[in-house]
Amino acid sequence: MKYSWPGNIRELENLIKSYVVFESEEDVRSAMRNVHVDFFDPQIPSNGVIALKKVVRAATKQLEQTIIRKALETHHWNRRKAARALCISYAGLLCKMREAACPRPAGRKLTSRLQ
Repeated sequence: MKYSWPGNIRELENLIKSYVVFESEEDVRSAMRNVHVDFFDPQIPSNGVIALKKVVRAATKQLEQTIIRKALETHHWNRRKAARALCISYAGLLCKMREAACPRPAGRKLTSRLQ
């Protein structure tokens, strides 16, 4: 119950499959502990100084890229549908994809036509 489920339903599905394979609750819990990475856990240098604005910008950019990739995957890389789902313009999505160097999956054609 304390787990944040960053992978949502897919992660839950994989957990159930792992439970069937491992047949041990402790093995599954161990696997969950090893996989979970705290997204907002910046590395603080030994002198203890941290540039808050820099860390916030980097975290925001990384989160934005993750959301864009998930929207593209959800809409089968149809950029117009993804832009609509994200409530941004098509040109804005293309710009953000260029900034993030967002590669499409191998063998997957990007689509922009309304289907």
